[in-house]
Amino acid sequence: MDKDDEKMTLGVFIAENIVSGFIFVFVYRVALFRGIGDLTFGMSEVIFYDSFLLLFGAGVFDTARYRRVRSSAWYNTFFPLGLYTAVSYFGELYIYILILAGLALTASAVMLVKWAKKMRGRLLTEKSITGRMITARNIFGLASIVLIAPLLVRTVFFNRMFSPTQESVDPRFEQWTVSQNRAALEPLTDEAMWEELTRDEKFDVMQTMANVNACALGLPHELSVTARPLSEYTLANYNASFHTISFNLDRFDSYTASEALHTLLHESYHAYQRCLVAMYDSTDKTYCSLEIMRLAADYKQEFLHYSHGETDYDSYIVQQVETDAEKYAEVRYGEIMAELSSALAGA
Repeated sequence: MDKDDEKMTLGVFIAENIVSGFIFVFVYRVALFRGIGDLTFGMSEVIFYDSFLLLFGAGVFDTARYRRVRSSAWYNTFFPLGLYTAVSYFGELYIYILILAGLALTASAVMLVKWAKKMRGRLLTEKSITGRMITARNIFGLASIVLIAPLLVRTVFFNRMFSPTQESVDPRFEQWTVSQNRAALEPLTDEAMWEELTRDEKFDVMQTMANVNACALGLPHELSVTARPLSEYTLANYNASFHTISFNLDRFDSYTASEALHTLLHESYHAYQRCLVAMYDSTDKTYCSLEIMRLAADYKQEFLHYSHGETDYDSYIVQQVETDAEKYAEVRYGEIMAELSSALAGA
């Protein structure tokens, strides 16, 4: 056994699992997490955390008894993360399971044969059976690391290179307008100028526009812009937990200026809709019959049962949260173009 993988005391081993689990789940949640198919974002989060705690807990329980080494702590963490990644990114879990199961069973069979020869006919013990199970799970964990690592490297590398240098602003304390930022937003009026921008510069334009629109909508929080892995047919999405609009990492380069602006406006209206829902939840029920409150109640129900459209596009496009966001984006796009053209002409 490698000196760096020596057996730990029970307390140290459990602490190692908790620390590594917390760190990797946090990084995964921020950098790689995405919803599962047509499930709502909230339901996907529930599945993510519940499945992680269940599989992670079972792994810690087994390895704490028979294999208290540092590598076990890593495998205990990455095994559930790998399974969730397979479901949310690649959809067909059975393919992943078959591949990993084949590897695990092959390795376990070889080890079992060697172990059987050594045992010379003695009966199987709980420890030996659990050991074989731990070995199989470790192989799954190692394969999960192989699965997650390229996605994480790609996300970190992309965000590091193309995250905006322009910071997001809090609309409660700063007011940004189109005319004040006409020079920064000018590429949105000229596709040729947009194409000449670097990716960093395009992100700066998007963050500037997000700042302007957050102020126009009166949002009570910042609105940040980034990019992350999203499903093939998703242009961007809004994360209410982090107040972040994420463009599709794999598609951003192909966006025209008009597509990028329209997408950002659409997603920023989802931020506004989420604020209406928060207002509805925190308002005395005496006022919930107001028209704006009834609209917020409708939004709340749709967000709870949101259809992402990956398997049923028709159910996605008829949702009121989507139709209202699309109408807003169309109207607001025209307003911005008119205001920007006027500001540039008068400069």
